[in-house]
Amino acid sequence: MRSKSIAAGIPITTTIAGAEAAVDGIRDQIEFGRFEVSCLQEYHRHIHQGGQVLH
Repeated sequence: MRSKSIAAGIPITTTIAGAEAAVDGIRDQIEFGRFEVSCLQEYHRHIHQGGQVLH
C-alpha cells in the first residue's frame, strides 16, 4: 500500500507520530498561511536544545 501511494503521489504516514506531525503542519498552514518544511532530525534538535521551532 505504501509503495502504491508514493507512486501515485498520495501522502502517507505509517506511524502515529508521523500522523500527528502531519496534523500539526496542516494546522500551522491554516493558522499562519505558510509553513516551512524541515526534517525530523532538525525539528527534534530544536526541541532538545530548548529552542522554539519556527513555523
